[in-house]
Amino acid sequence: MKLLSVIFLAIFVSTHASAEEKLDCENLVGTWVGSSFEYNIESQKTFQSTFNKDGTFEMVFNFANGVSDESQKESGLWECDGRYVVVHTLIVSESEVEYVDLYEYLELTSSYRKYRAVLANCDDVVGDCNGKLYESVKIH
Repeated sequence: MKLLSVIFLAIFVSTHASAEEKLDCENLVGTWVGSSFEYNIESQKTFQSTFNKDGTFEMVFNFANGVSDESQKESGLWECDGRYVVVHTLIVSESEVEYVDLYEYLELTSSYRKYRAVLANCDDVVGDCNGKLYESVKIH
């Protein structure tokens, strides 16, 4: 699977290369929180994402629409090249899956990140569709 993500990342980055400055991937390590409104499911989404130094991650998403609340947990592996982050989701709510999503990071500091999904698996992943901007802050 790592080879697949390297090939995927290499093809995408080579077709979208620019003179943009690379970001420090070490800044991604830690726990982040954020929220957004998901219009396609008419719910407020809050999330907490933990990116570990060993390349693993855990995410918890909470969706609330005023009538019902839902929660979803995800875990897997992540890779960063200084502009793009490839997320390999291997577990969703205790079920084994194999999703690979690509995120372009527009800003990444030790306390703030701004990014967007590109080439996202929009048929299977609620909310992460191409071009949508996300922002979050680091809490740990």
